[in-house]
Amino acid sequence: MVVQNHAIFTICSNNYVPMAAVLLQSAGEHHPNATLYLCLADKLLPEPGFYPPGCQIITAEDLDIPEFRQFAFRYDIMEFNTAVKPFMFLYLLSTSMTQYCTLTPISRYFPHWMILFVDFIMVPPLLSPPICYIPPRGTPIPMMSTSCVPAPIIWAFLA
Repeated sequence: MVVQNHAIFTICSNNYVPMAAVLLQSAGEHHPNATLYLCLADKLLPEPGFYPPGCQIITAEDLDIPEFRQFAFRYDIMEFNTAVKPFMFLYLLSTSMTQYCTLTPISRYFPHWMILFVDFIMVPPLLSPPICYIPPRGTPIPMMSTSCVPAPIIWAFLA
């Protein structure tokens, strides 16, 4: 099955770029037709080769966040990375992408992972408790962001 108009993205600051590079490279190997994005919650560094090849870099500042400077200084760095997620989704909604998946930058994609590209909207986690979607086979898939629960692999979906 050829995946088209699907986006896989992660959000990180410059200190997590090497880990995000591992995630994006491994996700790209298993989903070569998906468009990969790195949402950078930091200033873009002018160092050649610092950012992973094969993905589009979108800075948080480019996401049309109202009163960006005040927004950015409202959070510590980890909270800021989470807070820009809805704006990255809005950015992707303005592109030709039709389905989306975001993964934490401290993970590596493995072939046995099931990546779901979904087409429903989750209420932002800061405003609601985590919710869980039960697929037909009865296997729960957690729908949480980093602000809801600490876990080694954190999934968030929106389309």
